[in-house]
Amino acid sequence: MKKIFIFGLCSIALMAQSPSQNSALNAISPDSNYKHKNTKMQNSLDSWLEDEWKPTQEKEKKVIKNEKEEDNSSFKLQNYVDKWSAYNKEKEKEPKKESHLDKINSLPVIGN
Repeated sequence: MKKIFIFGLCSIALMAQSPSQNSALNAISPDSNYKHKNTKMQNSLDSWLEDEWKPTQEKEKKVIKNEKEEDNSSFKLQNYVDKWSAYNKEKEKEPKKESHLDKINSLPVIGN
C-alpha cells in the first residue's frame, strides 16, 4: 500500500506542469509582466540612492582616506551605522524647508 501511494505521488508530480507553464496560474499571477514593470516606490528608492546617498558617501570617503575597505570583508553593522550618521550630518547642513503648519499660519485670515 505504501509503495502504491509513493508511486501515485511520484506520477502526479511528474505529470504536473511547472508554474510557468500552468495557464491557470499565469492567469491569476502573471510572472512575465512583473519582471519588466518598474514600480513607483522602486523608482523613488533608486533616485534617492543615486542623488542623495551615493554623493554623501563619496564625500565621506574623501574625508576618511586612511580607512581601507576590502571587498571580501565580513558584514559589520557598524559600517552602515557610520554611513548613516555621515548622511545625517550632511542633511543637517542643508537649509530646512518651511513646514506646512508655518505655511498655513502665514496665510491671511478670511472672515472674523
